[in-house]
Amino acid sequence: EKHSFQWTLLHRDAKVAVECREEFQPTRCIVWTADHIVSPEVWHGFNLKPGQSDVWVRKWTFLEVL
Repeated sequence: EKHSFQWTLLHRDAKVAVECREEFQPTRCIVWTADHIVSPEVWHGFNLKPGQSDVWVRKWTFLEVL
């Protein structure tokens, strides 16, 4: 079963945004900040045995907000 999670970070004064779509079920999501930095971190947890693999997608979109 496919899961997806999406978040958007908007800067109203600059009229820009960044959007991120994760094609997995997040196991953890944290946001840290410092001075002028805001950093959302979405974690993809997995447990693989030797020889196994996993595939996921993370798509970034940078937007101008009018």
